[in-house]
Amino acid sequence: MEDRTMRLHAAALALVLCSSPTWAQSVYKCGSTYSQTPCAHDAKTVNAEPAVPLNCSNYENSNTPYCKQKSEAAREKAYAKFLVEEDARKKAEVEKKEEQATERREKVQRWKAAQDKAASEIAAYGKRPIDKRKIDSNFALCNAALAARLKDPMSAQFSVRQRIDAVPISVNGNGDYTPGVPYQIQVNAKNSFGAYTGSQPYTCFFDLTESRILNIEEM
Repeated sequence: MEDRTMRLHAAALALVLCSSPTWAQSVYKCGSTYSQTPCAHDAKTVNAEPAVPLNCSNYENSNTPYCKQKSEAAREKAYAKFLVEEDARKKAEVEKKEEQATERREKVQRWKAAQDKAASEIAAYGKRPIDKRKIDSNFALCNAALAARLKDPMSAQFSVRQRIDAVPISVNGNGDYTPGVPYQIQVNAKNSFGAYTGSQPYTCFFDLTESRILNIEEM
């Protein structure tokens, strides 16, 4: 008797579904029967899916409740994924900015420490007398080094020579500093067209003992 009742219920539900279009819909269970309309105040809603899912890419099915529900679920899933990815992107962007800021701070600290070290070396070395012949000899070394860089070394004209006290100098642009004694000089020379370019300022940096050139910069 119980098996017969179950078969009747199943048959009733099948008739309800077959009498309607083949998209997902809600039916109501009222005791041992099913209906498309509420049949009692305590009727329970049953969501019935079609035996063969609709092809929602077909325009004719796009406005069916089943396809609308499926499309809405897909949009919600895509939006949830977007929110997760956007949150991860923003978090990574913040972390990258913090990392870059930390690197800049550390770089500035390294440069400051290197400058302070070079300044300490200068202070420890102190100001020592140097005769004019040594200064003239160093300017001659600077002139020769600068002339070697010119298009027309023989046309070089040197003027406005000045030696100043030692300062911390950057030797490679990477934050490494060392004591250097600046020898400043003006250079005028011919370019590739044979015309003088006008005086350009250069500085030859010698070491603390002023025995060798560490670097040459165009000012």
